[in-house]
Amino acid sequence: MRALGPIRRPPLMKIRSRSFEWRQQKLRIATLVIPHRGIHPSCEEIQPMSTTTTYAVTGLTCSCCAKSVTTELNKIDGVHDVQVDVVPDSASRVTLTSSSDIAADDVRGAIEAAGYALSDPATA
Repeated sequence: MRALGPIRRPPLMKIRSRSFEWRQQKLRIATLVIPHRGIHPSCEEIQPMSTTTTYAVTGLTCSCCAKSVTTELNKIDGVHDVQVDVVPDSASRVTLTSSSDIAADDVRGAIEAAGYALSDPATA
């Protein structure tokens, strides 16, 4: 590793550093501290960036089932993340995170394309 040169920083920022020894080497860690200036007026109206909905899906029995449902749901525009909790003898939980509300018909179509059935959104 090579040593970094002097750090240039804008005014009002502070650098805190701490030295310690690890495995017989002396190390120094520097942290850049930016003072809090309050919330900018334009940031007060920020809306949530994602929506999470949980659905009950019947017929899932293994990780391969979960993968096929995940693959189909990820094809829907706006979907960021899909989490599947497989419950073999009951309805499994599929949690869908998206940038906006996804129509239930789109979710139902994707799950049916994977070969499973969608129940109403789960209540947990």
